[in-house]
Amino acid sequence: MKAWNTTHLALCLALLYFSLQIYVICHFDVSVPDGEGQSQPSVSLLTSSAAQEEPNIDLEVEIQKGYAYAHSIQNFERHLKFVHIPKAAGSALEEVAGRQAKIDWGSCLFNHRPKRRGNVCRYPPGQFEWPRSIGWWHIPPSLFPVLGVNPYDDADLFVVVRNVSERLLSEYYYQCWKDKKNSDCDSSRMDQAAYLNEWLTDKLTRVSTMNRPNRTAPDDYLHHNGHFTPQYDFVVSPLGVRMVDYVLHMDRLPEEFPALMQAYGLNISLPAQKTNTVRNHTTDLHVDSIDSKVQELIRKVYRDDLELTR
Repeated sequence: MKAWNTTHLALCLALLYFSLQIYVICHFDVSVPDGEGQSQPSVSLLTSSAAQEEPNIDLEVEIQKGYAYAHSIQNFERHLKFVHIPKAAGSALEEVAGRQAKIDWGSCLFNHRPKRRGNVCRYPPGQFEWPRSIGWWHIPPSLFPVLGVNPYDDADLFVVVRNVSERLLSEYYYQCWKDKKNSDCDSSRMDQAAYLNEWLTDKLTRVSTMNRPNRTAPDDYLHHNGHFTPQYDFVVSPLGVRMVDYVLHMDRLPEEFPALMQAYGLNISLPAQKTNTVRNHTTDLHVDSIDSKVQELIRKVYRDDLELTR
């Protein structure tokens, strides 16, 4: 960050220098020789009486004033905020940021209920309570402000993206094993590869019917609370505008995350255990259990994600 501050100091001084140059040009007479070598009457933007009233400028003094002003600015730094993509280490990163550094990331940027346990979130002071039953942090940042609030304002943003098939498999385990009370899964078949493929086909067929270029409202992204929203939509808006500054990869998180934290001077480290482990150890389903027809559907629905997560 020191180098960044130095850059801004140099910019301030450069702007001051050129402002002074313009001032000098505009306030001093300029004699222009005619074709015979004789000087024509001077051209001035001020009347002679106004020019006489202008004080002399001490360039060295003005430069010192510029230094003093630049040093009076306490902090050029921008905050780093995390955008939560479902099933891509989001909850794990929110927890380490909240517990280790008392920083609110992801869902903690929204004053929601039920509250997170374990002293993870402090929540924005004075923010209204967001309506229940929706994970508002699962909506891509390009859709904000929502309800007049944009929690991602005035910050550099980063996301974590995950292998597409791994993410979908994690979602299957989450809905059919961990979150059974809200599940529409067939409990008698949940450990069968055939059922996994039926389940994925149903979910992805629904997602594929959405016309993505016209998805401009939060409701467009709340199918299954946003858990099937393409990761690319969190990175790039429907109009093609990049919305986040840094894209980290879940399979390279042990290398990429510490480097980003060091760049921003944040003392936050990853948990020792593997992030986002909801898989039941008694099952044998894995990425290879996804058949070719579902893989083709994945390529159709998540084409941009496959490129993003290479």
